[in-house]
Amino acid sequence: MGFRFVMLCADESRVGLLSVPPRKLTGLGVNPVGELQWQFLYRWLYGVVEPLSGKHFMLEFSHQTVFALRSFYKRYPVPEYVILLFQPPYCREVNPMERVGQQLKRWLQWRHFDSIAFLATGD
Repeated sequence: MGFRFVMLCADESRVGLLSVPPRKLTGLGVNPVGELQWQFLYRWLYGVVEPLSGKHFMLEFSHQTVFALRSFYKRYPVPEYVILLFQPPYCREVNPMERVGQQLKRWLQWRHFDSIAFLATGD
């Protein structure tokens, strides 16, 4: 009986209504044009992805707390035969969930949402 090796990568990412303008190549002294939003309302996304199959699981929380992390792992339990290997933080080269968060934030640049509820639903 052979064993199957499965690698799961987990991470959290903060997304919110505060506009983060992207870096753009412009002339000297010329700023990129776009509508900025100055509301400091955020949501935290906790996620797990299996890089080879693309299977994923994400949950949204209003705060980053130990209780939110425990709630996430209650909904996505880690079996006892799983070995946890901790990766260095902010290392996009080895953790695909870091890249998911980066792509999500790139997609949200210059987008304007009326409320945090519209951000959550994508309307």
